[in-house]
Amino acid sequence: MVIGLFKSLMGQKAPTPPAAGPLGLRIGAAVEIDTLRFRMMAKQLNFDLPNDTLFITAHGHVDLGDGSHVHRYYTDAHTMFQILCVGGQSDAHVQEVTLYVPHTSYYPEGQAWQTWQGEGARLGQPSYSTDDGTLYQRIWFEDDDGWASPVRFQEQVTHADNAVTLIGQEVMLYGRQIAEGPGFGEYLLLSIEEHPEGRSVEAMLGVDLEPGMFTVI
Repeated sequence: MVIGLFKSLMGQKAPTPPAAGPLGLRIGAAVEIDTLRFRMMAKQLNFDLPNDTLFITAHGHVDLGDGSHVHRYYTDAHTMFQILCVGGQSDAHVQEVTLYVPHTSYYPEGQAWQTWQGEGARLGQPSYSTDDGTLYQRIWFEDDDGWASPVRFQEQVTHADNAVTLIGQEVMLYGRQIAEGPGFGEYLLLSIEEHPEGRSVEAMLGVDLEPGMFTVI
């Protein structure tokens, strides 16, 4: 999900061998994806499938508290593997694996931020329509009527040279059903990001990955 993560580095450290995270993912790993299922439904997806082999160049971590963690593994093309762990960070604690690719970036200025941020703004509405008119329904807080406050957290992103960037985020998850699609269907992860270069609105599209659909090398 995330444009701009790789542009700003804070500090320089001597490279050390990256530690493997859940499912063996790590900086420097190659991930082979079986994209057959997605190719069969490519006309229903709103994004182009990434290459079958992806190379991890950065790792993001979010501590959600209560033993829950989000690990994000990025490529240079900003494709993202997102892993949700609950109750620990081993393979046994993995609850969800989602593959996201960048969709759109927005760079509001001045008063234009009121369209996106704050109570009643676009981020947090029960539904979200992309520029091409595709409608996505809010997944988080779906039982709440009207606008819902985005989830706020800070992501610590470690790069291949061990430099670290901190990204503040306000995030809401949307989605739409796809016939015979895996899991929910197609996700839209919408976030306001605050990083060393400023603020932006990032939209990423994603799909669930099931065990056996990818191999970490």
